[in-house]
Amino acid sequence: LDALRRDSAQQSGREVAKTVTALEAAGATIGSSAVVQGPPIDALATKVAEGAVLVVQPFLSVQPTQVEFAIVARASAGSVVSLVTGRKRAQSAPDGGVLTWGEAVDLPDVAEACRRFVETSGFHGSGGLEVIRDAGRLWFVEFNPRPEGIHALADLAGAPNLWPVVADLANLSTPEPAVATHEAALWVETAWLNRLRTDPWAVAGLGSALAGFRRHR
Repeated sequence: LDALRRDSAQQSGREVAKTVTALEAAGATIGSSAVVQGPPIDALATKVAEGAVLVVQPFLSVQPTQVEFAIVARASAGSVVSLVTGRKRAQSAPDGGVLTWGEAVDLPDVAEACRRFVETSGFHGSGGLEVIRDAGRLWFVEFNPRPEGIHALADLAGAPNLWPVVADLANLSTPEPAVATHEAALWVETAWLNRLRTDPWAVAGLGSALAGFRRHR
């Protein structure tokens, strides 16, 4: 990839395209917000030739419970004022998608990774980090710099996420930093409806999923 980036300005779009095609054939996937929807290969080649960084990631086929997250709020002054980690228990599609139900779980390494990310990037506001736990390490999936449908889980776990951000923006007294104080779970009905629409067989696991969720109620 270093060689590809170094030489991309001299390569034609077709040469870059051949390189990308070879990487895909070798099992790599392209994961960049600019290309994740799969634009024409010529457009991708043009971006690389213009100096864009091409990120190639291995595809990890994992169970939903290996997908973990951190819900974070960071004040403009730089302090993390709310941080809750958790784990997906089911997703809106068989091979991924948004959370249909998940739970707040204390995951110190995910929390630390999230702190490092927001501090290094300079992000402040309400956001969420998602990672995959596999082969003894955490694999970065994405960071959403906005409130998500699952942010209510932070409030349910005792660490309000949005109010500290609102207080910060309004120049009000920012609450003391908060972390989860108790177990909590979140059930997202619309995500479940989408899962059942695309994967009708998922209804077979709906009972056990609901039982797992109700354990937190």
